[in-house]
Amino acid sequence: MVLSTMWPDTWEALTTQPSPGANDPHQRARTLLTGHGIRVPHAFDNVKDLAEARAKAAEDPRLALAVAEAEDGEITQFLAGVPVLLERYRTAPEGAKALIWAAMDARRLGYSYGLPLSFLEAAAPGYLSDAQWHRVVRQGDWLRRALDYTEADCRGTRGPLTPNRPRPDSAQSAQPDYRLAEPLDQHGRIERHYERPPASFWIAAAHHLTDVEGLLRLAEAAERRGHFRHMAELHIQAAAPQSWKALAKHREAYDDLAGAEAAWQAAATVGDLDSWWQLARLREDAGNRRGAEEAARQASHVGDDSVWEALVVRRMEAHNVAGAEAVAQAAANVGVSAGWAKLAEEWEERALWLGPWAVEDEEAGRWEDAEAAWRKAFQAGDRRGWLWVVQLWNSEGDGAAAEAAALTAARSGDASGWMRLAELRENAEDNTGAERAARAATEAGDSGVWEWLAEQRELDEDHAGADAAARAAADAGQAAAWARLAKLRGNAAYQRAAAKAAQQGLGGDEQVALVRRASSLAGDSAWQAAAEAGEHSAWTELAKGREEIGNSTGAEEAAAAGAKTGNTHAWVRLAQLREKAGKREGAEAAAREAAKAGDSSGWAWLLKIREDADDHHGVDMAYQAAAAAGYHKAWTRLAVLREAAGNRQGADAAARVAAAAEETSAWVKLAKQREEAGNRKGAEAAARAAGKCGDDSAWWALAKLREEAEDLAGAKAAWEAAAEVRDSGTVWREVSVLREETGDSPGAEEAAREASKYGDGSAWATLAVLRERAGNQQGADAAAGAGTKVGETAAWSRLAELREGAGDIEGAERAARAAAEGDDGGAWLRVAELREQAKDWDAAEAAWQELIEAGFSKAWAYLATLRKRNGNTTGSEAAWNEAARAGETGAWVQWTLSRGGQRTKEQLDELCRWGIDADGAVSAPWSVTSLLSA
Repeated sequence: MVLSTMWPDTWEALTTQPSPGANDPHQRARTLLTGHGIRVPHAFDNVKDLAEARAKAAEDPRLALAVAEAEDGEITQFLAGVPVLLERYRTAPEGAKALIWAAMDARRLGYSYGLPLSFLEAAAPGYLSDAQWHRVVRQGDWLRRALDYTEADCRGTRGPLTPNRPRPDSAQSAQPDYRLAEPLDQHGRIERHYERPPASFWIAAAHHLTDVEGLLRLAEAAERRGHFRHMAELHIQAAAPQSWKALAKHREAYDDLAGAEAAWQAAATVGDLDSWWQLARLREDAGNRRGAEEAARQASHVGDDSVWEALVVRRMEAHNVAGAEAVAQAAANVGVSAGWAKLAEEWEERALWLGPWAVEDEEAGRWEDAEAAWRKAFQAGDRRGWLWVVQLWNSEGDGAAAEAAALTAARSGDASGWMRLAELRENAEDNTGAERAARAATEAGDSGVWEWLAEQRELDEDHAGADAAARAAADAGQAAAWARLAKLRGNAAYQRAAAKAAQQGLGGDEQVALVRRASSLAGDSAWQAAAEAGEHSAWTELAKGREEIGNSTGAEEAAAAGAKTGNTHAWVRLAQLREKAGKREGAEAAAREAAKAGDSSGWAWLLKIREDADDHHGVDMAYQAAAAAGYHKAWTRLAVLREAAGNRQGADAAARVAAAAEETSAWVKLAKQREEAGNRKGAEAAARAAGKCGDDSAWWALAKLREEAEDLAGAKAAWEAAAEVRDSGTVWREVSVLREETGDSPGAEEAAREASKYGDGSAWATLAVLRERAGNQQGADAAAGAGTKVGETAAWSRLAELREGAGDIEGAERAARAAAEGDDGGAWLRVAELREQAKDWDAAEAAWQELIEAGFSKAWAYLATLRKRNGNTTGSEAAWNEAARAGETGAWVQWTLSRGGQRTKEQLDELCRWGIDADGAVSAPWSVTSLLSA
């Protein structure tokens, strides 16, 4: 049998019947093929096909790559085209390869968007030597020739570098964007990981790329490589707030204050408000105070007055009071009062901070300074100065001026001036003036002053005045004022009654009854007023108080009224009070009323009280009544109680009723209860009943109880039963562990595979560790290898640690190597470090080399340090070079220093300030300002 594949267009050419009289070159092929074709779907476009492909991909890395990267499910085309694509890249002409390299570098360094043709054209020449460039341009129209090569399809997949072709109804770009083929993108990230892009790449990026996020990532890549000028150019090209801020912070960190100032200015100009303060701070610290104030003025023009405040604080912290006042006045000159207000707050803080350590005159002076600043803030339009102004003028007896100040503050949206004025007048026993201020505050939108007045007058035993204030508060929507009065009056009556009882020699129940009655009577009218005014929680207090003085009818009326407003707690409270007083029928009646209103907590309280009293008959009757009233959780509790009393048949009956109401927890609790009592058969029966309702938690509970009792076989059976109810990775992982511990290794592996299907590959790692500790190293390796196939590499790392700790260096390295191959370099890193600690330098270098081969580029820096320690200067320089090429932070400095020998501090400062060029030479000084104007 011969089996072959071909593309649809080839099939059509070979099998189509030619027109009469036309040449028929494929007659034999048509005879062979017709009727024998098996159509392969164009794409894996349904869930089932994709699921099967993913399952097979676990065993075939080529298929895994195709499943992950193929466009629109075109897996077949991907598999057929990728080898051709890679071959086309390897054999590409010099011009085409330069374009591909530029695209690879852009992608791997963070630019994940379409690449403009202008960028590719400008970047590519730098990838070619002079001789190569001469050959390319001598052929003529080099760019077109190169693009013709990269755009050609590769057996149904995109060519190496192809244009993005927008649909007719989508936005069209001014010039074509190009896209690197995904397999080449992945290939380039490995092949070019240690390649240093030429200067033409960075320059082209800064002139032709436009996506802000991509430019920011390229700027970060340039910074890691020490290319500070290119970094700055990329940030300038991005021209976004975050790019300017990143540039400003970088230049400031390297003492390029002029560059930082230019960048902060640019960031502020494009709308980043915080940058105005950063600009002001930079200028202030550099002694340019006029420039700092100018930055604050510019910030105010765009709506941010906080820079003035920050400058005031900065100067006060520097003990420059005159400078702070100058800032405050400069702000006031442009209509901003925030400077004086902040200065006033600073003086207040200093006065408070001095506290008991202050000389009296010094503390008084601070308050005087604060008062003066608040006056100026108020004059400049800041209504936060009302506190000082209103209080000052009122204390001086100028009530009209105080009211005028409060009115001005209120009209600006701050009604709290009236509140302060009301407080001052009430304390001065000017009740009429206080009420006038309260009415004004209410008109301005702040009715809280009435509640304060009511409380103050009640405390002064002015009950009539308190009632008047509370009525005014309620009229303004503050019904809580009545509730507050009720509490105050109840508490006061309680204290008086307690004192009277003590005088009369009353004690015990008589005293309690007396004080409760007095308290309830005193607060009744206020609670009634509060409830009627809309304070719905007052119905509960009203019902409680009436019940305590024996007015059950009134209590029920209050509870019913509260229920109509949605407050069912009054019925619940009545149920509690009556139950405690021995009025069971009344308690149950109240609980039923609460339940009718949708609140079953009354039953919960009654049941708890009766359980605590060991009233089994009463509990059973109450539970049945509660369940009949719709409190379904009662059946669960009833089942537990019956089980405890030995009534298992009754317990099962209650659990079945609970389960019918979707309360399956009854079966779960019965299972645990029976297991703990040693009734394993009954426990399993309850767990099965829960499982039939779809609840596997009973089996979970049994499994854990049996594990705690070291009954591994029983626990395993429970976990397996749980898995039958509902599959999950966690359950199968537990099954795997228990099977292994009971000697069923094949069953353990089967369970681990089941866990993996549900996304939990950690079962393999657990198995590996169990076997390693049991001395079964071969079995541990097998489990770790199985874990790697499903993406779980932690097993190898853990094995490496265990073997290293046991002194098995060879076994540890074998495990570490497997971990590294699974993209986990941490194990090898530990091995390398341990070898260095043991001063086994050759072995350590071998470990670092292994890490490098596994793609852990940070290892170059470790290797460079190791070689230098061993006197291998040339090798150290080479390693630093590789680290720098990979963009490892700080490696470029070490590489530059290793090449240039000893440098003075000034030379090192210059190196760190200006960075290095793409060819590795130390950059000449440059400035952000000159780059901006270029």
